[in-house]
Amino acid sequence: MTADPAASRRSPGLGRCPLSPPDSAVSNRDSVLRKIESLFLARQRLTYAAWRAGYAEDAELASITGSLIWSFEGAGAPCGGMPSDGGLRGLQDREIEAPSGEAGIVLWHPVTASAEEVLAWRHRLQALGISQPFRQAHRESYALTETDRRTGSYSKRFAAHTLDQERFAMLCRQRGWSYELQGMAGGFNVPTLALEAWGLTAEFWIAPLATAGPAAADLPHLTTDQVCFRDLDGERLPLASVPEVVFSEVLRDVDLFVAGAGVGAVERL
Repeated sequence: MTADPAASRRSPGLGRCPLSPPDSAVSNRDSVLRKIESLFLARQRLTYAAWRAGYAEDAELASITGSLIWSFEGAGAPCGGMPSDGGLRGLQDREIEAPSGEAGIVLWHPVTASAEEVLAWRHRLQALGISQPFRQAHRESYALTETDRRTGSYSKRFAAHTLDQERFAMLCRQRGWSYELQGMAGGFNVPTLALEAWGLTAEFWIAPLATAGPAAADLPHLTTDQVCFRDLDGERLPLASVPEVVFSEVLRDVDLFVAGAGVGAVERL
């Protein structure tokens, strides 16, 4: 197993943090979509009144907001629904009573729903002819496995893959992870994602492979190891204590890294 790199961690980067409703007057569509998608990892609680004014009734955001599924607080369990003709509709086109202005609302995530509910939302979107602006109902989701529960504080679900270091570094930048190329002269660092809203940092352990080649200062390849989470004091957290959406979104990034930068698998450590 790769040695624990906690002592060598660099300060976390900007990462993802809570946000206010995007300023549609100055944001282009791509930046607006990124801001809305980042609500998956925002801990900030939107009220229904603020969401209605800042998202659902905004002339430029209404079409985006109306193609997404939202989870509303109610008298019982949170209820998934979509804006429709000034109201809210759920599965089976059921009308949802508007919650109070102070009720909370979050962007619905499939990892929080049953497989039956996820499938039902996919069918409803298809029936309505709605193409979502980013993956939501069809979003890749990752729940804890029995193996994750046995290892406790780390997951090796994406261990023992070989990555192209330069492609990996590019993907890290795109997804908000902190990572710098490593070479023969050193520069050891651990890819990290600062989850400031949650007081957490995610780590994806990698190690350089000394392979002859001109790229990345003669260390063109990396091998992957575990994913783990730390609190603000640098202490490892049990995976079971990590919020399920946070866990899922981090592993989704790691899966993207392996798929996008992978050059094959290596023998498991």
